[in-house]
Amino acid sequence: MKKKHVYRFNFVWGLLIFYNHLGYCQENTPGLKYEASYISDFVGNISGGIDQSSTYLGMIGLAATFSTESADLWKNGEFYIQIGNTHGGTPSADFVGDFQILSNIENSDFTYLYQLLFKQSFNRFSFIIGVHDMNSEFLVSEYAGEYVNSSFGIMPSVSINMPVSIFPKNALGMILQYNLINNLSFLFGLYDGDPLDLTQDKYNMDFSLSAEEGYFSILEMQYNIVKNEEQKATYKIGGYYHSGDFIDIADSTENINGNYGLYLIADQSIISWKKYSRSLNAFAKFGISPKNRCFNNLFWAVGFNLYSPFKKRTNDIIGLAIANAFVSKDLVNISNGTCKSFETVFELMYKAKINQNIFIQPEVQYIINPGANSGLSNAFVGLLRTGILF
Repeated sequence: MKKKHVYRFNFVWGLLIFYNHLGYCQENTPGLKYEASYISDFVGNISGGIDQSSTYLGMIGLAATFSTESADLWKNGEFYIQIGNTHGGTPSADFVGDFQILSNIENSDFTYLYQLLFKQSFNRFSFIIGVHDMNSEFLVSEYAGEYVNSSFGIMPSVSINMPVSIFPKNALGMILQYNLINNLSFLFGLYDGDPLDLTQDKYNMDFSLSAEEGYFSILEMQYNIVKNEEQKATYKIGGYYHSGDFIDIADSTENINGNYGLYLIADQSIISWKKYSRSLNAFAKFGISPKNRCFNNLFWAVGFNLYSPFKKRTNDIIGLAIANAFVSKDLVNISNGTCKSFETVFELMYKAKINQNIFIQPEVQYIINPGANSGLSNAFVGLLRTGILF
């Protein structure tokens, strides 16, 4: 244990030195900006699941952006690099057994390249090319993004069913965006079909492409309605396709070529109280994919966020959300009773902004049928997230 603590201390010290170096570079290099963040979770499984225990996990992010326009080179160009470090326990794997993953920073101990890309914008058109997190552009819900459970970020109907370029490990990709009119946009993404994992590519430096791995493509339409800051809505519809081979769930000796799915996402302002700067907003997510090759073939989630819940806490948020992931009936039918038909997550959170750079987020999650495993009872989890952003 002492060696691990010393290692982490030395690593954090090294990152701080690197962060200071970025600050020096920013002051002496036109167009260079940097940012740093530290997100941490203390998680305790109070009842149910695999084991009643607790753990700590954290994620450090260091990023630098170089603007070609600010450096007087050319307009609307941007280079971006992000280094990530994850450390600590793995509560979903060790204590709860849920497949929707209760903390969206769970990843064990790794230090690696997270993103490395170039973005160029024109009038109505823009593109991104490089190592990229697909979920930073696609399948995004602003209101769902306040929650900690992974399902409120990337739908399990995408992330569980096929290899995709998302946290913790991204792959090479290209993203094209066209803004047809001011409030209507189309996005298309094409990614390497197998990002591997960090046990295979520890520092995420393997940029090789192979036709055997296939490719992942995604198309999304976004429609925005903004009357004012209190009255706004965003609607998204999309579809995706993976060209690789997938095992037939009903017959593991057979392969099926290709996998695909459709999804809908809505963010909607419901009501606002201007006198108190208070608003109630909601989100909904829905995803569907074929049951003969997908573990989670149907997913839905809804949530409600109350912003500025108290008169003197205008930057805080109270939220309640539900995510329900259904297991393929083909798998349930051949499991001989060991696999249940769904896993459901309830997440209740309070996010308190201490100042411009620091927030804390205590919450509870209740997980029904963790892992859809008939041998595990429902889990009740307590979690405290803290975030420091620079």
